[in-house]
Amino acid sequence: MTLTPYIPLFRGIIYLVAGFFIAKFASKGIGRLIQRQRKPRYTLLIKKIIFYVIFLLFIISALRQWGFELNVLLGATGIVTAAIALASQTVVSNIVSGFFLLGEDAFQLGDIIEINGIKGEIISIDSLSLKLKQADNTVVRIPHDLLIKNPASNLSHPKD
Repeated sequence: MTLTPYIPLFRGIIYLVAGFFIAKFASKGIGRLIQRQRKPRYTLLIKKIIFYVIFLLFIISALRQWGFELNVLLGATGIVTAAIALASQTVVSNIVSGFFLLGEDAFQLGDIIEINGIKGEIISIDSLSLKLKQADNTVVRIPHDLLIKNPASNLSHPKD
């Protein structure tokens, strides 16, 4: 029995495993380099982008080793992506709104804000929403697109 037919399978698996560790190492290293210059949430976002871009390149290499036609795969991926984007407009809206909020730097962890009559301290800023802890210790999740579409008051910053 010869192992020749299995060589592409093993190469693909090695690409995936090596790619995962290389992407993890690169994202952590770059994260350490930029963490002094950037706020923690920017550092986390950049680390995630670097990890997924590098790992995606290794996934593509593994698929090529396994004999997949990438032209067909990319065409199918485009169609699936368009369908998912249409089906998840709210999620996409929240993610895009989150990028705008990051760029504006309007809110920080620990700030007290009020939006649509909901007042609380920001305890978490995630990719889709932020979480407020109200005075009665209840936690409220506010989607990012709600923050963009409605007036919000940051009560932690003194009036200019």
